[in-house]
Amino acid sequence: MPTSGRDIVLFYPSTGIDVAGSTISLPLALLYPASLPHAHGYPVQIIDQRVDPDWRQHLTTALQRQPLCFGVTAMTGAQIGHGLEASRLARSLTRAPIVWGGVHASLLPEQTASDPDVDIVVVGEGERTFFELVQALEHGTPLHDIPGLCFKQDGKALLTPSRAFERLDELPDLPYELVDVRQYFAESYIRGRTLSVVTGRGCPHLCGFCYNRAFNKSTFRKRGAHQIVEAIRELVAFGAENVFFCDDIFFSDKRRAEDFCHALLDSGLQVGILTNCRIDYLDRYDDDFLRLLKKCRFYLSIGVETGSARMLELIRKGITIDQVHRVNAKLARVGLDFNYTFMGGFPTETWADINQTVDLMLQVRRDNPRALTTPLKVFTPLPGTELYDLAMEHGFKPPQTLQGWARYSHNLANFQWGSPRDVQLLERISWFTCFLDEQQMQILFGKNPLLRGAISAYARVARLRCQHHAYRFTPEVAVMRAVYGRLYQG
Repeated sequence: MPTSGRDIVLFYPSTGIDVAGSTISLPLALLYPASLPHAHGYPVQIIDQRVDPDWRQHLTTALQRQPLCFGVTAMTGAQIGHGLEASRLARSLTRAPIVWGGVHASLLPEQTASDPDVDIVVVGEGERTFFELVQALEHGTPLHDIPGLCFKQDGKALLTPSRAFERLDELPDLPYELVDVRQYFAESYIRGRTLSVVTGRGCPHLCGFCYNRAFNKSTFRKRGAHQIVEAIRELVAFGAENVFFCDDIFFSDKRRAEDFCHALLDSGLQVGILTNCRIDYLDRYDDDFLRLLKKCRFYLSIGVETGSARMLELIRKGITIDQVHRVNAKLARVGLDFNYTFMGGFPTETWADINQTVDLMLQVRRDNPRALTTPLKVFTPLPGTELYDLAMEHGFKPPQTLQGWARYSHNLANFQWGSPRDVQLLERISWFTCFLDEQQMQILFGKNPLLRGAISAYARVARLRCQHHAYRFTPEVAVMRAVYGRLYQG
């Protein structure tokens, strides 16, 4: 069917923590919904604020051509603020509908659609819903019969029925030609040009802090092993040396993981694979399977979250501290590369719990020199999660507007159940634990020789602070904030 020829303009806002070659990855949240319209001949333009210093001028030019619609994706936090800035610009230049999508908008569709600078929300997976929306906008047909939408009608937000989940192997190839792929090479945990891809969606587990139960209904859907290899082959052709599987979970189907490993080895592709894996999975995997992962150059990110047995039960992580120690010894024996991730600031969490987490971070590194750790991330209550409701029971007052959510940061404390002193101390611990993994800090910032030297010097101080839980007098935190502010312009 011929199209009107009017552009679809899609905007990827800054996250506020954007460093070229380090934290900026492919805008998959736009490439996926763009895939069907692009495959059917609609002209699609992607403007990515993270990589385009002239984004405002380019967006202005695109909007002045009166596109069919203007689309924005945003995660909870700073990205919302930048997305709203672009939406206000769109409102001033065009009458095209402003469409928002992504996890945050999908979890709070009516609140999002109620914003004066948002007209329509794509709820859930965007490929088919966005394509049907584009067709309806082109032909002027009603939106009521399109599943997975929320839109304004008579001043109120109207939500249509939800849409069934996609069969991933039936979706068209991603339209990489809409972006300059070379702008998205990044180094994350291992050195070398890294590009991202999705091999599955959803997760069957019940972690209380995760959006999955609300967004994916705790389901897991997957691409086949050979389809994954072909997707990797395409990224290698662009120059990728590593591929990051940015799935919620990759190893939910062990047979599929084994099939993928053998297919990758048979392909002859020389590429590293980064993805996540659960502690309880690794606890039951035998050494032969782990050696197969090592042969395929897997690098694993493993969510431990907390060193407190009480908190593990509260957040419904489904693992134990004993499993962490067993897995740590097993990974040391096999020689697989990996890191552990941790969180703090949960409702009801005490300082004893937090100190147990810091102690575990130090212990796993002592027991296994290959064990790397990410900084202690501060828990942020996300709409639709079990811990969101618990946080509200303990005094959390969620924002009542889309703009209010823009002030949320995943690197700062966003909870009202802690005292100002607690908030300050937790934020300091988050800074100090950045330096427990000196190797990762060097990967991210080591290209600057001054920063490289400062990282090496301060890492020893940070380890001592964490060992002795010495978080009170910390003048260096002001310096860290200043450096952070200069590095992460957003």
